[in-house]
Amino acid sequence: MKKTLFVVMFGTLSLIIMLLIGIAYGQSAQDAIKAVKKLDAKVESGMSYQKYREVLGDTNAEVKLFLESKNAKSDPGLTHSLKKIMENYQDAAELWQTIANAPQRVPYFKPDEQLSSTQWHINLVETSRRMFKKYPKAYDMLRVQRAGFDKEISLNEFLSIIWGEASKEVKKLSLD
Repeated sequence: MKKTLFVVMFGTLSLIIMLLIGIAYGQSAQDAIKAVKKLDAKVESGMSYQKYREVLGDTNAEVKLFLESKNAKSDPGLTHSLKKIMENYQDAAELWQTIANAPQRVPYFKPDEQLSSTQWHINLVETSRRMFKKYPKAYDMLRVQRAGFDKEISLNEFLSIIWGEASKEVKKLSLD
């Protein structure tokens, strides 16, 4: 009798623990998905660079908690999507920061801009080249924006392309 009672109690306790682990996994994944969906919505409505960095940091924390969990390995599709989404949002932050750190703050990019000797310009050109390679849709947006300059793309247009890539991936995620 005692043995049967022990087995039943142990079985019940094991089942409760498994359910709690499952709920924790679901919650962690759900928290990450909710975080990227909130970031996507906030980007759509617009925000300052400072606010973007703040919200991106909060989102990154939620996503990292899931990605660093053992449970992320059991859902490689979700893991891949979240990594891809965060990479896009971080690319946008890097591009925006490049302009924010530039003393002349010229918010335009060209894929074939020549390097100069100033460090801020080297950073701008290297970031610009890398982003054009990663987001080829930016080539379609090139046009003469300022008199006396070659075809270029504005910061806002480039950010829209990058955020658009992230948003497409976010829309595939489900909170089920």
